[in-house]
Amino acid sequence: MAERRKNGSETEKWLEEAGISFKLIRSRRKSLAILLQRDGTVVARAPMRMPETSIRTFIREKKPWITLHQDSTKFYLPIWVNETAAVGIDFRARAINCDANDGLEMEEVCANADNTNYVAVDTKNAEVSGRLYNLNMYDYSDYPFWLDVFRKPKSLELKRFAYHVGFNNQNGEKVRSAFTLPTVDGSHPYMRNLGVLKPGYTSRMSLITIGNIYHGTDYVKIYPTFYYVSKKGNVNGSDITKLEEVDLYYNGTINGKYRNVVKVGSDLDKQNVKKMMLGNPYTGVTDEEFNQKAKIAGLKPKDIRSTTYDVYTYGEITIPSRMSTYIGMDCAPDEVIPDGVDPDRVTKSKQKWYFEYSLPSDVHAVKKGFDVTKYAHENGGIDYKEDFWKKDGYIVVNFEIVTFEAGFKNIQGDGDTGMGWMEGAEIFDKESETPIPHLTYTNRQNVDYGYCSMYKMEDQPLRKIDWHKAQFAFRYGDVLMYSLDGSAKKDYRSYGTH
Repeated sequence: MAERRKNGSETEKWLEEAGISFKLIRSRRKSLAILLQRDGTVVARAPMRMPETSIRTFIREKKPWITLHQDSTKFYLPIWVNETAAVGIDFRARAINCDANDGLEMEEVCANADNTNYVAVDTKNAEVSGRLYNLNMYDYSDYPFWLDVFRKPKSLELKRFAYHVGFNNQNGEKVRSAFTLPTVDGSHPYMRNLGVLKPGYTSRMSLITIGNIYHGTDYVKIYPTFYYVSKKGNVNGSDITKLEEVDLYYNGTINGKYRNVVKVGSDLDKQNVKKMMLGNPYTGVTDEEFNQKAKIAGLKPKDIRSTTYDVYTYGEITIPSRMSTYIGMDCAPDEVIPDGVDPDRVTKSKQKWYFEYSLPSDVHAVKKGFDVTKYAHENGGIDYKEDFWKKDGYIVVNFEIVTFEAGFKNIQGDGDTGMGWMEGAEIFDKESETPIPHLTYTNRQNVDYGYCSMYKMEDQPLRKIDWHKAQFAFRYGDVLMYSLDGSAKKDYRSYGTH
């Protein structure tokens, strides 16, 4: 680009070097300096006669340095940067007379105690961590009442409408003003008396991760806990009644045999596995996602579409890597991938995970810890008419979400070590070392110390008023709310033809 004369003593033009677009301003100065302006513009200030090759070399050498003009600033870290447990961040503080004395290379640790030095330097260790965010419900199978909410007329095509955890995006920026989880009566956009979910119907949900969670043995685990709240709500003026934790029981067919009084989370319940197929048209995965995943993994799209996988029991959700897609196609600054960066690496560094969840249609709640089995033995069985069963209320389901990543502990500052990481089609066939817990949505252990809870970052509303004017106080992670009165089983009896 040709130089443009800015005024009588300066010229400027735009250049690019080492993936950095910068403005070169020449003036009657003696030294070369790199600055980052408040709007993110990188500026190189150079003497009038300094060769451009020298300036470009300086840019390459000093690429990691960014000059700060305020106490805090935001940085963009590309999604393809390896997660690492130990990375050093170098800091430099320049004296105000540094440039005038050509002192940019005259450094001293922590402070310029020697007055011949002009730059104080220090190094701090940090961790480059992935991200876990955008939990949402994008479909609910109680048709026809919810069909038009999520799908286009007379079509299975999704509208891309969803109920999200909160009002903010993953960076804490407000992007919506309504339609958050959990849904209460009044949350339905067209039928204002609807909103609470009913047992027996399926919620289709998704979430997003960023980082190295793209291997065949990686997975996401969701641990539900259950609470009871009265239909009247748990807020009365300034008084808030704590939600009561409960155990859930149900009757149903498991492994071809009808079972009575099955406790959610029991060994028997763990055998009642619900399967899911990514290519199910109701799941709503786009052709682009299938094609990208197949291309990078070295598989055929039809193989990814048609295979069925175990996804959840009522007491635990496990989303395998095969139920995820790679969606980082456009995640580069200005949508331009720098030279030397593998486009496939960029694409697979952002993942979308699909899953389903429901409660059993014939579900019953009891105070946590109540010994239902003992009661049944002493009283000749259970018919669910006993006084200890919860009635006239809702079950609130709280999600604790954890990613499990194979080989994370072996990642060093320089990137992959090769241990535990697998590329291509083989990632779906080989075993790596045991995946370990990595990211959590709630971050319960650290949130009180200033670390991030995504439920809080995404501004999950902790108070809601339903269509009946009942007020509810929720906690971070309360995602779904089910009626104890309605169910798919009761709907079938009411509206079925038999």
